[in-house]
Amino acid sequence: ELILTGQEAQPHWDPISPTMDLLDLKLPKRYPIATDKVVFVGEPIVLIIARSQEAAQLAGEKVRIEYKDLPINTKACDSLKAKEDGILYDSWDNNVQIDFNFENGELENVFSSADLIVEETIDSHRFGAMPMETRAVRADFDSFEKSLIVHASTQVPHQFRIYLSRVFGLKENSIQIIAGDVGGGFGSKLSMDTEYLPILGSIILGKPVRWHESRTEWIHAGFGARDYTAKVKGAFDKSGKLKALETDIIADMGCDGAERACGLGMPLNGGTFALGPYVCENYKTRVRCVVTNKAPYNAYRGFGKDLANMLIERTLDIAADKLEMDQILIRKKNLLKSYPHQIVTGPILENGTQRECLERLEQIMNISALRETQSQALSNNRFLGISLIPYIEPAGATFPSSAFQNYESVNVRVAADGSVQVQTGIQSIGQGIETVYAQVTAEYLGCSVEDVGVSWGDTNVTPWGSGTFSSRGAMFAVGAIIKAATKIKKRIEIASAILLNCDKEALLFENGKITNKITNQSISFKELSYAVYVNPGAEIILDQADEPSLEAMGTYRHPQVNWKADELGRAQFYPAHSNGAEGALVEVDPNTGNVQVLKIWIVADHGKILNPLLLKGQITGGIMQQLGGTLYEKFDYDSEGRPLQKTLKEYGIPNIWSTPEIEIHHLETKSPSTEVGAKGGGEDGCIATSTAIMGAVEDALRPIGVKITTSDLSPKNLKKIIEENRI
Repeated sequence: ELILTGQEAQPHWDPISPTMDLLDLKLPKRYPIATDKVVFVGEPIVLIIARSQEAAQLAGEKVRIEYKDLPINTKACDSLKAKEDGILYDSWDNNVQIDFNFENGELENVFSSADLIVEETIDSHRFGAMPMETRAVRADFDSFEKSLIVHASTQVPHQFRIYLSRVFGLKENSIQIIAGDVGGGFGSKLSMDTEYLPILGSIILGKPVRWHESRTEWIHAGFGARDYTAKVKGAFDKSGKLKALETDIIADMGCDGAERACGLGMPLNGGTFALGPYVCENYKTRVRCVVTNKAPYNAYRGFGKDLANMLIERTLDIAADKLEMDQILIRKKNLLKSYPHQIVTGPILENGTQRECLERLEQIMNISALRETQSQALSNNRFLGISLIPYIEPAGATFPSSAFQNYESVNVRVAADGSVQVQTGIQSIGQGIETVYAQVTAEYLGCSVEDVGVSWGDTNVTPWGSGTFSSRGAMFAVGAIIKAATKIKKRIEIASAILLNCDKEALLFENGKITNKITNQSISFKELSYAVYVNPGAEIILDQADEPSLEAMGTYRHPQVNWKADELGRAQFYPAHSNGAEGALVEVDPNTGNVQVLKIWIVADHGKILNPLLLKGQITGGIMQQLGGTLYEKFDYDSEGRPLQKTLKEYGIPNIWSTPEIEIHHLETKSPSTEVGAKGGGEDGCIATSTAIMGAVEDALRPIGVKITTSDLSPKNLKKIIEENRI
């Protein structure tokens, strides 16, 4: 049907639309098909469309491509030094996509007078999201109407439409994106890359074109995350108080972290939130995002808060060892004592229970008993380790110069039969929005939860929304639902008072029934709805209302977001901050490097809990993803930039047999800024899990003097660390 090179495709589209374009970052300005240079293994080179997969593969085998070898950068630190042909993009003068710097306080004086200075280099290997559903697209372009319908696996249908409009020059209102149920995203489906190709094919051919990628294609051409090296330097007094902190982060963007993908914000968050829930006014950070010849760098659950947690918590562990101080005590000495608290880099922690979570975790774990068990195990040559790690979870991300905005709109519509439809721009990727949104709507309208349906994933039906990421649903979408439902509820009260011949104050809404508390006369929610739409009609029973319908749009805008930077360049992109503490118990075999996580404890505060079961699933899933990334998962490349993993078996992900016992507890400190006090909890389990496992493994190996400075604790790598560092 069609064979097209990058040069031949160029007249049909513009370069990839960036997911973010803020600060002073550099954009590659690449096309979805390489035109003159290939920068990573897996980058599309030729578009082939055929009637069957077999025919396409046969055509592909006949394509001949001539390559000229160029220098290859597979490590960010080496790519920093690259010159001339080693620079990936001709318009750039180096391979640094952004170099971010921040400094506040008297660091030089504080470091020169400190009782203790600790320095360490901490690194994380490359791994990333591995959703059950890889990327998939079905595009259908109507050449007569100039309209386009795209079914796609995306977290952000409305942004998807913006990107398509910009790349293909089509009007947004002629493009319909239908996402439906998406089989996982975790941040990896916040951008567009290869999805442009089948859409181009449909536009050129005027026929439907579909494409989905194999797991091997996802592993090779999909998105990486984490992958950084960071130097940390901390100044302490003899009592263990943190006086100053300095971080220097070099992150490997692959070929790009802002245009093809949006992972560049992760290391920036690492530098911004490195002080975490601790008091310190003297802080300096430098974050360099460096491009290399790897696949793009995309968002992944945790989005850099895991890096921030690792930097501060490992620094505290090192200081505790040097000062011969209990590791829980040094944290208590430095934790916040009052709220609201502004981190020196700008974010304001509105409230929280950081200290309470740590102390509660200490009680639940029964540390003294665990230490006794640990001692007994060591006498039998078994190496057990314990770690307790506080964390914060910045949530509700909003970014200037991007399509990730500080609002969410929801439409709520009550039908004549009393059924209710909630239409939201938040995308379902398995997090259970259809359950929670129905619960909240029913509670505020006074109807039955079974009568509420939730619609998402269709840009022709749902209000514009920023999509699913950064735990926005519990804050933004629920806030918008409440605003819409409150408008409708006032109209229902007016109509009910007329129908039941009473004042609004005499109405009781309960179990889908509206009752006059004085006369005990009642009508059902269904009867009320029919009365508004049909008999006697809105002109009679809603003539005193603001609107004569049972439909309303609600928009929630978080008041704590601040995009107006102060004199130090500080702003607030994350308006809410869940917090907690996570503990780990591990057993390590020094001879094999095998780590068995025996148990994970977590005490979390997400503000108001909307659905305990769904929140438990979110936390458990996050813990297991980060546990997998610490012990099993890894993207490896050879010196030529070729991926070494092809299948899930080679990549390695956790399964039921590697799942430890997980014990979850909650505190509730309502957010002062959201309608119900919810803060969000979608990334909770990803923040401190790697740090807790690293600390517990180091604690287990303390008798043989092994220090842990990497998150790669696979048996092979840990065995190597033990052999090189064992005393």
